[in-house]
Amino acid sequence: YLKLYKNNRMKAQLKYEQTQQWREKERISTIHERPHKWYPKIKAAYPHVIHGFTSDGMPVVYESTGKMNLKNLFRNGCN
Repeated sequence: YLKLYKNNRMKAQLKYEQTQQWREKERISTIHERPHKWYPKIKAAYPHVIHGFTSDGMPVVYESTGKMNLKNLFRNGCN
């Protein structure tokens, strides 16, 4: 925030506090815990497979983006 507001500490502090209030109001910290109504349909339209994990624990994911069925997804109302 300091860099963004050119070391203006007052403005940076204000914007930081506003951001924290917005995050709390919108419950951003729990976004992965809340169900999303389109998740099953998006997952079905996005062909991918998790092949395994790297030696440092990162997932190895193969995606078939050319086979995505976006027209059907959008036709059903997912925007």
